[in-house]
Amino acid sequence: MKYVSVVLGLITHGDYILVGKKVDRDHPAGLGGLWVLPGGRVEEGESLEQALVREIYEETGLAVRIVQKLGEYLQRLADTTVTLNYFRCHATSNVARPGDDLELVSWLKAPEAYARLAPPVREAFSSELVKWFRD
Repeated sequence: MKYVSVVLGLITHGDYILVGKKVDRDHPAGLGGLWVLPGGRVEEGESLEQALVREIYEETGLAVRIVQKLGEYLQRLADTTVTLNYFRCHATSNVARPGDDLELVSWLKAPEAYARLAPPVREAFSSELVKWFRD
């Protein structure tokens, strides 16, 4: 069994949350072509926070300030256990561009952002995280 840590950012700027659409290709979690929160794998020697800042910059071109950890979720995929670590972040600007493995990015109000996210992404949210989107 392999173990992988993934970091995901609930990135805010004003009243908006950033979501991104994955490039439509094979993805280990089956997310190719679907809308997600920006983030990615933690590399060896990185803290969760370092990985999050790096991944968000690679995927969106944004610099962020991490506000708080929102929780984590364990996901089992075939021969791999993935720990999804969710963080709330504040973007220093709203000028995002798709990069790395995202083909589109969009700033949306919280309810619309939640609705846009792919069902497998929403299913991994804790009830507290769902509440954050709806309040």
